[in-house]
Amino acid sequence: NDSSMTFKDKFFKVTADIALTKAWSPIGIFGKNPNGLGNRVFSGSFDGASKTISGLTINDTASYSGLFGLIRGGSISNVVIKNAKMNVGSVAGVLAGLADSVTVENCTVDNAEIKGTEHVGGLVGDAKYVTVTNVAVTGTVSGSNNVGGVFGSVQNGTLTNLTNSATVSGKSVV
Repeated sequence: NDSSMTFKDKFFKVTADIALTKAWSPIGIFGKNPNGLGNRVFSGSFDGASKTISGLTINDTASYSGLFGLIRGGSISNVVIKNAKMNVGSVAGVLAGLADSVTVENCTVDNAEIKGTEHVGGLVGDAKYVTVTNVAVTGTVSGSNNVGGVFGSVQNGTLTNLTNSATVSGKSVV
């Protein structure tokens, strides 16, 4: 997040289980003002190779939170996230806060605990123009508006074989 690189056309593959032991700062961030100026999106390809990422912890009221804060035009596959704990603002999901024009395949969020305000999902907080296949979510997801086990909100997408076993609570559009 320290550069303007988007990692477009770059490929990342996890080669071993990862145990996160410190508070997490999302990969890809939304700009510092209401219009998103200064965005530092992730636009590469990330293959989790079905290795486990555990201990994802975010306790920050900032928006656009998750393993990835902001993904645009990239792809995420084979990611397994276990025991994530997030107490965040809006546009938050364990995998990504905002996924725009992204392909997500074969991802699992297991035993997550996410609390946010608006656009909160077990996988992705806000999804736009996505293709999502073979996803499973367990745990608890809570917020005020636009809250869901897999997505907080979806605008235009192709969704195939999604399973939510998370307990979901909110006030409106749940």
